[in-house]
Amino acid sequence: MPVTFQDHPSTGLKAFALLFILLQGTAFAVSVKPVKLADILPDADHILLGHVVGVDMVNKQGTLVFDENAKTGLGTDNTIRMHVHIDEILYTTAKTTPKVIKIRLWQGWIYSLGQIKREAKDEKAIYLLKGSDYEIVFPGFFRRAVAEKEKMLRYIKDKKIKPVDIPDDAVVGMSD
Repeated sequence: MPVTFQDHPSTGLKAFALLFILLQGTAFAVSVKPVKLADILPDADHILLGHVVGVDMVNKQGTLVFDENAKTGLGTDNTIRMHVHIDEILYTTAKTTPKVIKIRLWQGWIYSLGQIKREAKDEKAIYLLKGSDYEIVFPGFFRRAVAEKEKMLRYIKDKKIKPVDIPDDAVVGMSD
């Protein structure tokens, strides 16, 4: 004879509680704890003012994904990349900085390719990045308003840091 939740109500409650806990873990996996600008600026190897000139998505093999409904997030192998034209270098540790960089967005966010294309189109911002591949310094807080430029320049001046020149034809980031 089959056992039902009506026969054992506590089993149903336990199953519901387990499902709730599992879903909570998923929610926490895609959320990012807020941080202060002062806490992440020291980690930035590059502070760049630029505008988005394109967005694409690649899968784990590096193959371009063209489906605008394709998503990133838990359980997917897709990565969205923003192509950013550098208008001004506020600070960098690099000897040279390309005119266009490809910034890989954090895979934990659940976004579609089309959504990011629409939201990021022509966006102008200050990007806080690290490393030779221009990775985001901290998920959710690597893109800052242009209005914060003076704050960034004060930080750079206090650190006595100087920007470097951009070569005319360089592009960097994940290879296509």
